[in-house]
Amino acid sequence: MNDLVTYYCNSPNYLRKGRPEQWTEVNPGSDAMYGSYPTFSFIPGTHEDEEPIRYGDFVTDLDTKEIACNDALKIIGWFSGVYGVEAEQWKVFLSGKKGVHLELPAEIMGLTHGSTYLPLAYKRLAKDLEGELGITIDVSMYNMGTGKPYRRPNVMRDIGTCKRQIQVDTLHEIQDADDYMKACDFPGDLWEVENKSVNVGLATKMKSNSKPTRTVTVTQPPSSPGSMFPMSQVTEWASPS
Repeated sequence: MNDLVTYYCNSPNYLRKGRPEQWTEVNPGSDAMYGSYPTFSFIPGTHEDEEPIRYGDFVTDLDTKEIACNDALKIIGWFSGVYGVEAEQWKVFLSGKKGVHLELPAEIMGLTHGSTYLPLAYKRLAKDLEGELGITIDVSMYNMGTGKPYRRPNVMRDIGTCKRQIQVDTLHEIQDADDYMKACDFPGDLWEVENKSVNVGLATKMKSNSKPTRTVTVTQPPSSPGSMFPMSQVTEWASPS
């Protein structure tokens, strides 16, 4: 994963498609508000029809009308019950307003070496979560083009807060907006997950989810005698195996 490329910016509306000069190598020391999610083996669109390999943890961006801590706990509990993922294997962040960002390391997902279709695999999993738990996830995060600007931790916002990493147990302690704002009103320590062992169940799921969609052309029967056979295109999900 040497020489991965990204873009850093201070606006979620940063223009980067077709502008290779707006991209750079990954630099963890950048002080920009946002960095691309995911990162890339090369700038998309610069190698003719070849797609880059995409790298990144499984991110869920939760932004509800109220503080999103309860939805975050639902996700952590679901992964524990279905896949045996420990709560301590998540990286948890308050986004700085009312949202929560959860990150499950790519190593656990079986995607240490990335995937061309990494956003597709993650989006399908996120849609499963929405259906199972009745929650809303920002699925625009899973962009198969140039990715999406993703807020970086410990960069202060103009409202006096920042995206702040917290312990999982802190989600239980935050009861209202005041608790939330106090928990992210200054930068804090960052740490990595200790146990990043691959989860076989999730790795298998990601392998299945990484199969791209395909478009097939089908003919419809004529609606009346003598009419033309209309053609229509149907996007078909690849069947898991």
